[in-house]
Amino acid sequence: MSVVGNRFVREDGSLFQWRGFSDFSLFQRFTLGEDITALLDERQALGVNILRVFGMFDTGIGNASGLGPFNPTWSGLQLTAFLNLLAERGLRCEFTVFADAQVLMPDLSAQRQHFQSICLLLQDHWNVVVELVNEPLGNDASKNGVHPKDFTKPSGVLCASGKYDFDDGSSAVPSWVWHWTNTHSERKAEWPRTPRSSGEIRDGFDWSDGQHFPGTNSPVVQDEPTGAAEVPRGDSRSSTPEDFAWYAACAAQMGAGATFHSDDGIASRLLGPVQMQCAEAFFAGLMFIPAEAQFAPYSRGDAGGWPGVGDMPVEHFDLDENRTPAALRTFAKVVEPFNYYNRIRKVGDTEARGVWHLDEEPLPGIGRCQR
Repeated sequence: MSVVGNRFVREDGSLFQWRGFSDFSLFQRFTLGEDITALLDERQALGVNILRVFGMFDTGIGNASGLGPFNPTWSGLQLTAFLNLLAERGLRCEFTVFADAQVLMPDLSAQRQHFQSICLLLQDHWNVVVELVNEPLGNDASKNGVHPKDFTKPSGVLCASGKYDFDDGSSAVPSWVWHWTNTHSERKAEWPRTPRSSGEIRDGFDWSDGQHFPGTNSPVVQDEPTGAAEVPRGDSRSSTPEDFAWYAACAAQMGAGATFHSDDGIASRLLGPVQMQCAEAFFAGLMFIPAEAQFAPYSRGDAGGWPGVGDMPVEHFDLDENRTPAALRTFAKVVEPFNYYNRIRKVGDTEARGVWHLDEEPLPGIGRCQR
């Protein structure tokens, strides 16, 4: 896989659709000698093609998994063996180098040396991309102990800086944009519609105050959305499978793909029954939308139905003036000969409009039309 402009491209030139899975503790389990075969079997059966794995973390994730902190004292041979195991199965890895580094590796020179040695090692592996740090925060790097401004984009391996807040000015592509961009969409009540931002992050947008963000002109992945849990917890965890399907379909319509996030994924355990239902819905929604959709003509519903924006193939009536919508949002993308629609939190049956007629709707509110 390589990055060509603003897209992930496979060796044969086709688009690569990112179908990720948060598996933060997986490498730790491997270094402890655990057999991770059942975990890999479960993930692949869902349709996962890339695992987001952490190379260090402190007590937060360590307590969640029951394994304790993961110190970066593992060897290059262990990482090589881990990546080779994934490669044998055709699986890729998004390797997150730093998390909780303010505790585990606070010295900047040690961080730079550690990052450089990992990137050199990973150049020999076809199935890995790198995230410098999980959720850096502010110029003082007070969260996770690392800020991308202190590092240089590596060569020889695809790498994202892990930064995605847009505060670096408006006249050029931000300095923190490396080979690709991963973002963590806002966790809120309307979270299934938030991947709409993927295309804006990639192509640019204007803030309400007139400030312009030029876009990253790179592939954009929704990498840590609202997570799945056996019991929901506010806006951070959901147990509603349909919301995961709508979210993932939206991420595929607007960007390079998305990563499924869950309690059991953080701990790298087999999924509980509710989380499994959410994961199945997520990957069904993601895989129904072709990778080409991210660059296809776009339609959006509005409160009054017709006309909306673009060539909307289905009736929509999104968020009407009484706040009693037929859908939270309706998005559609034309990939000939089909128009793929996503009626997020739809109410009622789907009705085609104009020259379009329904072809199939395999998931609630997610389907395609044909002329």
